[in-house]
Amino acid sequence: LGNNRTIFMNVIKTGKATIIYVTSFINLYNETSLDFSVSMKVENSFQPIGICAAQKSSSILRATKTGDMKSKGTVIGIPTALLHSAYHSHDLTGDNVSLQISHDSKTNIIGEIQLPPLKSFNKIATSKSPMKHFEVVCSSATQNKNATPERMVLKICCLVEIVDGYPFVKLFLQPRVTLVNNMLINILAKTSMPQTYLKGVEGELDLVRGGVIHRLEPLHSLEIYSPGHFVSFSFKFADNPVGDVRAGWSKPGSIDIPLGIRNCMESRLDCCFPFVTASGEDSKFGGGCEFFVSEISDTEESLPDEITSNSSSSSRTVALCIENLGVDHTSNFLFESCDVKSQPYTLSSFSSQLHQRRISLLPASNKLLRMLHLPTGRRTLPFSINDIALASGGIESTSIKWNDKTESGFCAYKMISDHNQLQHTSNNLLELHIIPSIIIYNGGHLKVRIVDASGNELIVDKGKFSCLQQSLEETGVTILIDFIEIGCATSPLRINKTGLQVTVVKSTPTGSIIGSMAIQTIIGAKDSRYVIKLGPLKDGNVANVKDSPSHSLLENDCLRFRVRWSQMEVTFLDTSKKNNSVSDRNEISQKTLSNDSVKKSTSYAKVAHMILNRFTVDYQKAFKDNTVSISRTS
Repeated sequence: LGNNRTIFMNVIKTGKATIIYVTSFINLYNETSLDFSVSMKVENSFQPIGICAAQKSSSILRATKTGDMKSKGTVIGIPTALLHSAYHSHDLTGDNVSLQISHDSKTNIIGEIQLPPLKSFNKIATSKSPMKHFEVVCSSATQNKNATPERMVLKICCLVEIVDGYPFVKLFLQPRVTLVNNMLINILAKTSMPQTYLKGVEGELDLVRGGVIHRLEPLHSLEIYSPGHFVSFSFKFADNPVGDVRAGWSKPGSIDIPLGIRNCMESRLDCCFPFVTASGEDSKFGGGCEFFVSEISDTEESLPDEITSNSSSSSRTVALCIENLGVDHTSNFLFESCDVKSQPYTLSSFSSQLHQRRISLLPASNKLLRMLHLPTGRRTLPFSINDIALASGGIESTSIKWNDKTESGFCAYKMISDHNQLQHTSNNLLELHIIPSIIIYNGGHLKVRIVDASGNELIVDKGKFSCLQQSLEETGVTILIDFIEIGCATSPLRINKTGLQVTVVKSTPTGSIIGSMAIQTIIGAKDSRYVIKLGPLKDGNVANVKDSPSHSLLENDCLRFRVRWSQMEVTFLDTSKKNNSVSDRNEISQKTLSNDSVKKSTSYAKVAHMILNRFTVDYQKAFKDNTVSISRTS
């Protein structure tokens, strides 16, 4: 632009639009959940630039006290006029250029970023690592000498590129460490250290034990800006478990997470949530739900691909992880750990919003488990996750047996969690799914009662599913379908393979035939091994069905009518006489219509004669979404 003023342009084509980004040679990117005010030091005074907003905020304009409009967004550029004054003015050498960063809060915590001369930027860009990391200590100004100033530490990543011989600088504002909840359940995180933020908000004070408590939802993160070399945390389940299997604060004690650029967790830390009694004391049976804390390494190998993007990809992340996850589709089971080295104990179970099922934190894949069936109190044979097939449900799932080696009517399969791509961790989380062997779907308009060979009863409302605790593989299942609202039922029906069959429905008092119904058995998906689908009752209005939508014997059937002629002749006649005026024609037309004898005796002239060969008219009604489809006339 002349006078050593430099701007950079980035042209991006998206469809039919062309977007041109114009920036200065120093830009700040906010990768935190906090707002930061930015000022630049020029001639021993700080000139306000604007507010670099948090990632959650949209790019808007904010008015300052002086009435000027300052830019606000996740990225903010340093004005070229200020950069020219700092680096190219004759009065300044560029050796004392700095940016002032202040947290936009009541405490007014301020820090200063010292910027190097232009030659130093060129050296950084041509070095082996074009990204440099450093930390800025921000503190609050206090007039009381005895008061301890409030401090927070902000991490800065400086990325420098050379574009057409000029340095292009990106400064990324980051927290010191980000703590991520990859346990897929709600967690309470407690710490005594200040400057920890969840979605830009500090945690609640623990008035009993002291410290700050945050509620971490699944896949949410906690940003840490605490000063010092370590930050200590304790964790606990945020929700009450199912079955009153309570767990206390994590062990062993507080978990220390190292802080700093060069400090990191060398290995994972194995922890557990110990089981406690209702009074909060440790359970005499011992045991607990296992988890581990691990740092997600972010190597420099992907840096060349990230240089052109607006993300530094170098922030430190520590994750709370679990070995495996149990997903119960029946809501009737609790997992039990039965390792040979310890006494068996029941694992905690929770309702999950992500899975819409009941979930449990499971130990490593080689450890033995068993399941407790809550309605009956029966237990299964011990098994490990390694014994279960890796599948997506259905026929590929593994059958589970009771401890007396009889079929339980339930199956299991394991799969790689769909949430692995959201966790950004190398630990592949496995989900162990417990499903029924058979579910029954009532596709009719009436409530039915299912009775199996053992006399167990099952009520299935219209349009609903229900679990049948039987196995189809060995001897099949025998069921009786009772329409309890109209007093009719089927004979005992044996189902031992997939396919479609039709059974007769008879009146329960008289034994006379009422109608029929179709039953289809198909292979299930993720929720079951097999599905038995009950069709609607075809009774032809013989039964007195209350609130039944059926009004015809042929309702919901597929009807097709076809009329075909080899030849059809159509003759058009002129039914009006030629007149000189419109009124005369109307009078003649009215007289013709009112006089039947005249109509019968009048002979009209032929206007056109049409002959249609191979003429076909089709009308078809198909039972599909209650729509009527009429085929094209040929």
